[in-house]
Amino acid sequence: MDNTADIDFTQWTVRALKEKDIDRFIGLLVKREEFTGRLCREGHVMSRDEAREALKREEKVLERLEEEKTRVIHEIETLSLCMKAVRAYKAQFPIPPLHYCLKIKKNLLKS
Repeated sequence: MDNTADIDFTQWTVRALKEKDIDRFIGLLVKREEFTGRLCREGHVMSRDEAREALKREEKVLERLEEEKTRVIHEIETLSLCMKAVRAYKAQFPIPPLHYCLKIKKNLLKS
């Protein structure tokens, strides 16, 4: 049985875990997905030690993905609060139309 799919999957996982940039991290995880199908089709069997190491790597991957999910949810909540604040804002003194502001600036510059 050819274990190149296992080696490639492992290498992509290790590369992804070393990546600091979250976009690149996720991109590398997506690239490794092409090897999962081959691993399943080949019926790859791991030793216990290999399985333990693979499990540790996958737990680290899940940790990073959970951190990113938490960050994104926090960002969405913050944006949602900002949007609510903008909708609730009622200006007592609305900003004058732009052409009026420009006329004032031109008059000030001429003076």
